[in-house]
Amino acid sequence: KENELQKQLIERAIKFNESKENHIFSEWITAMEPLYKNMHNYTRNKSVTSDSQTLTDAGAALLFTMKHSNRKSISLAKNHRP
Repeated sequence: KENELQKQLIERAIKFNESKENHIFSEWITAMEPLYKNMHNYTRNKSVTSDSQTLTDAGAALLFTMKHSNRKSISLAKNHRP
């Protein structure tokens, strides 16, 4: 008899967890629906030339300089802490 009661208790707990998960999932779907419907606002319909262009020498130099200067400013900030 005790085994049967434990089995029923476990089955009720499983059903409760499943219903809670389903509720959370439906809330998530409701929350994400506006983003999914408006996805076209955040993406382009057609690719543009800059998507496939290689980086020019000037662009690469600028990128390298910006990256290097950022590292330098971070290291300077670490050295000058009070």
